[in-house]
Amino acid sequence: MSVKQLVIAVDGTAEMGFYWAPILSDYLVKIIRYLCGQNLTGQEASGGRVELSLVMYNSHGPYSGFLTQDSRTTRSMGTFLQWLSAISFSGDGYDDLAIAEGLADALLMFPRHPHGTQTQQRLLGRRHCILVAASNPFPFPIPVHLPKIQNLQGAQISGATTEFSLADPNMVAKLFTQCCVSLSVISPKQLPKLREIYNSANSNLQGENSLVNGMNPQFLILISKNFPEAHAALNEYNVTSTPSIQNPV
Repeated sequence: MSVKQLVIAVDGTAEMGFYWAPILSDYLVKIIRYLCGQNLTGQEASGGRVELSLVMYNSHGPYSGFLTQDSRTTRSMGTFLQWLSAISFSGDGYDDLAIAEGLADALLMFPRHPHGTQTQQRLLGRRHCILVAASNPFPFPIPVHLPKIQNLQGAQISGATTEFSLADPNMVAKLFTQCCVSLSVISPKQLPKLREIYNSANSNLQGENSLVNGMNPQFLILISKNFPEAHAALNEYNVTSTPSIQNPV
């Protein structure tokens, strides 16, 4: 069975630390357990092998010890949940976040594939990223390391090579679709800039934006339609309500 991948890109500032416990318990743990094959009753859900990765990013402020940290990957659900539970948050949280850098690092965690239509169909629904943020992104283009998208003999090559490019968070988010990676967003605040990032990565999907608004109505919970396990997990735990259209402000 093909390996599924989930990369969680987490805001490492102290501001996120205030909200981390409910985000972890009410959303991330449920999604991870379901993706790894464990549903509410403890029975097998989606099944299959799952590769789990953590990317940490911080802010551009003078008190941030890092912009991004070395990523870690495991196929052990227990180990991954321990990593998430042990995150140490630092920095003041008042400066704009290094979201472009965090998303770029997350994107590079996925293997690079030449993909025509057949390969795209195989990858869709198997490669997922969740952006977790408590503040607005740094809004200006900055140099980031990104997969290079090429078209050779009618086939799109996503990230066979990489390059440094000037990009803002929305520009990086648009590459997720080209690399067959779903992008979802979880935030403890209703921040329009984060919704814009979600929309940039999901603009090719028809119909309503997939808004999941659950037990924490002040939170911004946007789950990609290409991440069915996340929808199933949150629905199973009665976290979700009916999706509705939410346009960026």
